Amino acid sequence: MPVINNITQIPAPRVDFIDQRTGLMSREWYRFFLNLFTLTGSGANATAIEDFNYDPIGSQVTELYSMVNTLELGPVGQPAFDSGVVQVNTGTGLTGGPIVSSGTISIDNTVVTLTGTQTLTNKTLSGLASGSTVKDSAGNLYGFGFRTMPQSSNTSGTLVLSDSAKHLYLTGNVTVPPNSSVAFEIGTVISVVSNATALVIQAGSGVTLKLANSTSTGNRSVASNGVATMIKVATDTWYVFGLGVT
Repeated sequence: MPVINNITQIPAPRVDFIDQRTGLMSREWYRFFLNLFTLTGSGANATAIEDFNYDPIGSQVTELYSMVNTLELGPVGQPAFDSGVVQVNTGTGLTGGPIVSSGTISIDNTVVTLTGTQTLTNKTLSGLASGSTVKDSAGNLYGFGFRTMPQSSNTSGTLVLSDSAKHLYLTGNVTVPPNSSVAFEIGTVISVVSNATALVIQAGSGVTLKLANSTSTGNRSVASNGVATMIKVATDTWYVFGLGVT
């Protein structure tokens, strides 16, 4: 069956196969073979030139035209590189997936766990589960809700950061160290309970212990079964007050 459309641009009979000027294949015949190679799939498919003879403008050409139209081009008219991403799934705490073309991934703030040092400014915490805790600068953990004043395990006789917001139940004297040694935050509160034995709260080097509602400064005595509470009000200044405190 004759070719209806000259889709390969086959040269006219008058065109010599060999160009007399160069001794090489003529440009027209080279173009014919190149078009023929391209139309048969450039070696990548099983389409035969005979198919084009029977259906030159039918399904084969239509399919080729469709492929060209859907080709994604890059910045300089070249085929765009495939990113390789086929689907994005969502893990724990994320919703919205899987995404295969476009979409929105949302984060569920009820299952997010923050680790390390976090700074929250003007934030509202809600939905806290029973047993949730918060840690202060001294490393003490406190439960949300009603506050308690845990008992410290410190028996060294000298206050340490972990004593902050706790009470010491002791039979011996207590020393309040200078800020240069133990940097309690201003506003720190610590209580001392004497366990059936009188004790003394001693001022460390450069520390001022003021008796509340008095001008008296210096070491403070706590009677047997007395309770003394100390509040840090300046770098090395504490106020002391309580029952049995002098």
